[in-house]
Amino acid sequence: MTIEFLDHTADIRIRIVAENYKQLFKEAAKAIFEFIAPRACVEKNNQEKRFLVEIQSLNTETLLVDFLSEVLYYIEVYYFVVCEVNIIELREDYIKAELVGYEYDDDFEEHIKAITYEGLSVSQKDGKIEVEITFDI
Repeated sequence: MTIEFLDHTADIRIRIVAENYKQLFKEAAKAIFEFIAPRACVEKNNQEKRFLVEIQSLNTETLLVDFLSEVLYYIEVYYFVVCEVNIIELREDYIKAELVGYEYDDDFEEHIKAITYEGLSVSQKDGKIEVEITFDI
């Protein structure tokens, strides 16, 4: 599994390679908080919080964008840094996951305005799943 930040003129574009879809969704969420607050999960200074997220969507690509948008919502609204994602159930059009993390006391190093469909691709390559996705900053 890998997360690679790619060159993009104004936004953040990433490529994630994972063994399976559960790992892909976990790594995609991890990419968000690694970008906005890379040290937050190491400097755990508040009580742990958990949020349950359930999303029904049209297909895997839309589900990924919807899931990451929900993760971003918790980050921005609750100042919540997601340190762990526990996927309870995952289908092509549905995810149920628990977000585990901490309230973050400092300013975020970066901000993501939205998860976009621009150049979104999910493909199978060499027995692994690869996604490229863009974060609007």
